[in-house]
Amino acid sequence: MPYNGIVAIAADLANLYFATATTIFRAGKDGSNPAEFYPLAGTGFILPHTTGIFVRHGQAISKIALDGTGNTDFYIRQSIASEFLGSMTADTTHLYWTGYYLGTVTRQALSGGPAVTLASGENHPDALLLDAGTLYISTDNGIKTIPAGGGPVTYVASASGDLAKEGAFLYVAGGSALSRVDIRDGSVTSLLTGGTGVYSWTKPAVASDHIYWLSLDSVERSISGSLLRISK
Repeated sequence: MPYNGIVAIAADLANLYFATATTIFRAGKDGSNPAEFYPLAGTGFILPHTTGIFVRHGQAISKIALDGTGNTDFYIRQSIASEFLGSMTADTTHLYWTGYYLGTVTRQALSGGPAVTLASGENHPDALLLDAGTLYISTDNGIKTIPAGGGPVTYVASASGDLAKEGAFLYVAGGSALSRVDIRDGSVTSLLTGGTGVYSWTKPAVASDHIYWLSLDSVERSISGSLLRISK
């Protein structure tokens, strides 16, 4: 089945979700049985959760029922000119997201209630990772942390990009670089840098013996993607 431009992708334990400009699709994790899951335009981020599929689109975050039968607005932000860009993550009680252009980190209870700003005035907060009650945030000024329940923002390291974590190390894919950050002292080790034509490295994942990430390669104004790995 052909798809006209995939703009967001995510997975849970059983399924793969991906969005085009107008529709969210669902398939088995092996790519089997792809089918339309929910018609929704403007999807920019998908976050599967045990309570529903959270989707950022337009100026809103919506929650789609796990069976794809309904869609409810979870959060609608104030109408402003900038796009609603950033990342989302969740635990058992709250949804968390970054506002790339607003410079904010926000959380809201899954049961409803007001959205609470955890941090503001950050320089393009983007990638977001939640681990053991701590939010790791990638900004233009480096990686920072904030307690998930609220508290001071703490600077960690100078790297920035999409994040994965294993033990005391963060793995960061951003621009055309793959780096490792030791969160104990903030030291940054460059693992690999891309060559000519590399557009962006994203979505690192850590396995027992390798680190995997996606590469978008820009060659003569066309963009293609690759899955790469490097030994740990």
